[in-house]
Amino acid sequence: MVTQTVLIFSVLFGLALSAHSSPSGGMLIPDIVNRLWINSDINDDSHLSETEFFREFIDNFDHDGSRSVSENEFVHQWGHNYNEHRDVTLHVFQHFDLDGDNMLSQADLSRLFHHMDYNTDNQISKAEFTTLMAYIFGRLPYD
Repeated sequence: MVTQTVLIFSVLFGLALSAHSSPSGGMLIPDIVNRLWINSDINDDSHLSETEFFREFIDNFDHDGSRSVSENEFVHQWGHNYNEHRDVTLHVFQHFDLDGDNMLSQADLSRLFHHMDYNTDNQISKAEFTTLMAYIFGRLPYD
């Protein structure tokens, strides 16, 4: 039942977002979510493990080898990957940085991962992932 609810919620959000481009004129929001999913689902099994989630954000965004991602590292890599404006990228970063210390640590990402895992199966479906990203992008301040 939870999976069906998440899927319906995701489809509705996806339809709402499909009509919106990024406020900065970057990629369309659904394209960002799809590319991020493809980049993260390393073994292409249609689910993200916590290891895959860490690998995408720690291994690919951590440029100084500290095993955490600074705001500057995130802004640089997200902007490079998704051609997104700094303000939008900072908005995403602030939603990922759950403890508000301006660093994405494995603890932040673990909390985020488990927050997304609505059915508590220790993996993230594309519907669960899309729901979180739709929430984040849905809270963008459009001018």
